[in-house]
Amino acid sequence: MASRVQSNPMNVLSLKAGESFASKQYRAVCMAVGAAARLVTTIAAAAEGAHVIGVIQNKAPSGDAASVATGGSSILEMVANCDAGEKIVSDSNGKGTPAANDTYGVIGIALTSNVEGDGGLIEILLTPGGNAQANESN
Repeated sequence: MASRVQSNPMNVLSLKAGESFASKQYRAVCMAVGAAARLVTTIAAAAEGAHVIGVIQNKAPSGDAASVATGGSSILEMVANCDAGEKIVSDSNGKGTPAANDTYGVIGIALTSNVEGDGGLIEILLTPGGNAQANESN
């Protein structure tokens, strides 16, 4: 039986789409480093070192308002299978994939599993900016 996928986004920011999100709704986005203020893109379009800030909620054309959920839960398109409870990171196209140890840029925690592979949807608890180190210390 398929798990129920829902979205309860909070802290939805209105930012400027730095690319077309027509086919990229529910993917992770980051701020375009060194670009105009409040411009969001997928990881591949951003400069190295960019961090995921949330998940795009609409199909914004380039230059239009992009609604980005930065808190709460959201639907996220996946590139790989995952189990509920796993930490999720973004691939270079903004799709989610399970985090490996010592991986930075965690988007959040999977609330549902994905058994559909590439293109499957999960519900994720958004915790952008985290890391997946098993043993953190300062």
